[in-house]
Amino acid sequence: MSNPHAQDGVVLPSQITIREAAKLRTQLLAALSQPSERVDGTQVSRIDTAGIQVILAYVQDRARAGRSVSWCAVSDALRDAAARLGLTQSLGLGS
Repeated sequence: MSNPHAQDGVVLPSQITIREAAKLRTQLLAALSQPSERVDGTQVSRIDTAGIQVILAYVQDRARAGRSVSWCAVSDALRDAAARLGLTQSLGLGS
């Protein structure tokens, strides 16, 4: 994730596992102040429960702050992981 705060939003890395969770959380916390945030999940090829939890916390933090998250794209790996955990709606990924 060379530029996690690209002008057009946050670009998620290809691997989001427990090993990368703390680093991603720090990067997403820095993006909380943006008025609206586009998230690009197309590069995600591997994600575990810890990774989903970090993304869910980010979505919830933004909602509590009255800010939105707009998914510009989502990989099958991210969508499948969210569905397996029953978090598709909570993450705002649609049905």
